[in-house]
Amino acid sequence: MIIHNRLDKSFGPVGSFAGVIVFVGGLIMTCMSPAGLALIAIGAFAGFSFSSTFVDVVNPTCTPIRGMK
Repeated sequence: MIIHNRLDKSFGPVGSFAGVIVFVGGLIMTCMSPAGLALIAIGAFAGFSFSSTFVDVVNPTCTPIRGMK
């Protein structure tokens, strides 16, 4: 049996909130300038990334994971 434990946000709650704000700003800015695409990529990485682990109960191993929502 493998258990998936989601630990926390990679950049903490403040960094995650700031990433979401940059992401939304990039969406709005894309209508006016292609530079908004860079803001979308940076904001998505900062706002939606998290760290977690997979714990295998049968075969005692622990695998750390960095992921996106």
